[in-house]
Amino acid sequence: MRRFVLAALVALACDGGAGGPKGETKPAGGGGGGGGGGGGGASGPENVGKATGARAFPADAPPAQACQVDTDCSVAVDAPVGSDPCCNVTVTAMPIANRYLQFMNEWKAGHCAGVSCPPLSLPGAQPAPCGLTARCNQGTCDNTCAVSPDGKAPPPPG
Repeated sequence: MRRFVLAALVALACDGGAGGPKGETKPAGGGGGGGGGGGGGASGPENVGKATGARAFPADAPPAQACQVDTDCSVAVDAPVGSDPCCNVTVTAMPIANRYLQFMNEWKAGHCAGVSCPPLSLPGAQPAPCGLTARCNQGTCDNTCAVSPDGKAPPPPG
């Protein structure tokens, strides 16, 4: 059942695989997310702000992973962090700032009309449940995989 739901969400995110405009981000998991998108090979936040051909990431975009509290973060399965600011790429459960996603959705609405984006990659292996739960870890969006069941970070090794 879970694979069927994920496959349906991928089909919706890819607009049926037609490669049409992709104008919205579908965060998943905790911290204010919904569901959707794909997974697999992707670009990460290191590409935010890099120029791409005729389009460049907006210089005034907030940092893609900055946070102050857990609710500032989501876990996205597709996001505008690849080589083109108008097109989302699959990121397979990447912790990301809600503020960045909101800014990029608004920016894309005013700057990406008529842009045709390639379909998203199909999902890869699904992360552990902790990979789908967002948290703010010392000012950076993260997941809860490094948190013990009592809610505290485990002691450092050694």
